Amino acid sequence: MVFFNGSMKVKICEANELQPTAHSTRLNMGNKTIDPYVSIDVDDINVARTSTKQKTFRPTWNEEFTSEIHNGQTIGLTVFHDAAIPPDDFVANCSVAFEDILAQQQNDIWVSLLSQPPSMERRERGTPKNVGAVEFFAAKRRVCFCR
Repeated sequence: MVFFNGSMKVKICEANELQPTAHSTRLNMGNKTIDPYVSIDVDDINVARTSTKQKTFRPTWNEEFTSEIHNGQTIGLTVFHDAAIPPDDFVANCSVAFEDILAQQQNDIWVSLLSQPPSMERRERGTPKNVGAVEFFAAKRRVCFCR
């Protein structure tokens, strides 16, 4: 198992093929777009959030975040629809192990997003659908990976 210790620099670039949620379409008279943002977590601890992009399934952020990480194992990226009335709607998510980032030959990574939040119980889960992808850039400098 690989643990990450050091300064993590992540750039959320863009997403594509995002899908509307049932809640995002309930008040949009025929306009079935979403207002997406990405929440960035390390081992289920929130470390950053992008800005909200209005009415799009192909948002572009190009936003960079730096955070000090101690014994991190995975980066979680969760896309939400910024709802007018809270809570915000889950759109899709993914997680990437720091070990997988280390194994990548390049820093620019596209990951598939799945349609079910991680908190759903196993018996309620069907097979998650791929509902889009997000591109991010993970800097590997100033990093200490420990096994």
